[in-house]
Amino acid sequence: MKKWWLALFCLAVELPAFAQTWAELGAGANALNANSGIAAICTDMEGNVYAAGGFTNSDGKYYVAKWDGNSWSELGAGANALNANSVIQALGADQLGNVYAAGRFTNAQGSSYVAKWDGNTWSEVGGNNALQANQLIISMVVDSAGKIYAGGYFTNASGKFYVAHWDGNAWSELGAGTNPLGDNGGPFAMTTDQQGNLYAAGFQDANSYTEVVKWDGNVWSQVGSGTNALYGNNTLYSVAADTAGNLYTAGEMTDPNGDWYVAKWNGTQWAPLGSGTTALNAGFQSSTILSVATDKFGNVYATGTFKNSGLYAYVAVWDGIQWSELGNGSTALNANNEIDVLYADARGDLYAGGVFSNANFKQYVAKWNGGTVGIDRNLSESWVKLAPNPGRDVVMLTTGLPASLEKKVDVLDMLGKVVYAASLEGESLALSLAAIPDGVYVVRVSAAGKSEAHQLVIRH
Repeated sequence: MKKWWLALFCLAVELPAFAQTWAELGAGANALNANSGIAAICTDMEGNVYAAGGFTNSDGKYYVAKWDGNSWSELGAGANALNANSVIQALGADQLGNVYAAGRFTNAQGSSYVAKWDGNTWSEVGGNNALQANQLIISMVVDSAGKIYAGGYFTNASGKFYVAHWDGNAWSELGAGTNPLGDNGGPFAMTTDQQGNLYAAGFQDANSYTEVVKWDGNVWSQVGSGTNALYGNNTLYSVAADTAGNLYTAGEMTDPNGDWYVAKWNGTQWAPLGSGTTALNAGFQSSTILSVATDKFGNVYATGTFKNSGLYAYVAVWDGIQWSELGNGSTALNANNEIDVLYADARGDLYAGGVFSNANFKQYVAKWNGGTVGIDRNLSESWVKLAPNPGRDVVMLTTGLPASLEKKVDVLDMLGKVVYAASLEGESLALSLAAIPDGVYVVRVSAAGKSEAHQLVIRH
């Protein structure tokens, strides 16, 4: 008995501790003080944060706000101001530092357009009325090559929704001619993966099911077909890709139990992310999922109008095993209204915005401070190590725990299914992973009532 107590004590003191909490980005004289909701957030290569939405400046004009690390300011002023006449719903930035905005605002001809900030002034991408979008732009993606994709309620000459593409020289319909999208539902959300493929969520198939479609550079195709199709029964508001090529989408679609859920595409099939006691809405009020995001660590985040038991809107995190609220007690976000947008930057920092407000009744950007969440990947401070990672057929697992302590090892896929299990006797174990497909997995080591989990990338 004394031996087990000693082992438990050692485990507790060796686990890393992180000061993780939600905080308003900017406060006091440096606060954003938005007078309405935040609909879009992005960052640039230098780490500046940009936010926009329904808030306006002193002239009643909608604008893009910039956080430079110290204070918020309007991006462009005076003769160089954006002066948008309606809500800004999408933001993006390229590798040259240009910032892009789109939404409900229109030009002198009454057309929606994509605006570009080049560091000095705002201008219409392509020149005056080049895009000629006849309705609002809801989503926009700026890829690593600087190409721009825009989607929303605007239609082509045939009255079909489409994705507009800026190639650096001109706007065009993506796939026009022999490979049109022919969309019967506006592409409410878009994203790209590391291979440069573009995904649009919101497409309606011939049976009016909501699907995700893919542009591979040549043709449009539906992601999943037959028994592996998504078969969404309602609107999709968000889509995200992780570093392993998995896709996630959510909105107002529900499972057979009537619960809202995040769906995951693992390259073969769509499936709910979490089920039963690990489901997103287990024990909480179900409602719309407005935004899904992934970070570089493999965590998946979801938010919207759903609330916790305290009736606060919150950000949920999937750590590879289960969903949980990101932050609790004094570290919780405690959003007093819906959360509309999540954004994870290249460094892994997470930002949230929406209609929720601070003590001064002003909307703000919330930032999650504290680094990694859910899955601990700070291996230098950890009692579990994996090498090599990414790994191929064999990965060596070592621990700093006593050799005599019984240790259980599980390898789980991103749906929480155990694909490999073993008991560790001693301090190290060679994980034989040759039969496990390429992808992102979670290695969980349990001992003395405690456990630690790490992301493992397998590439044969």
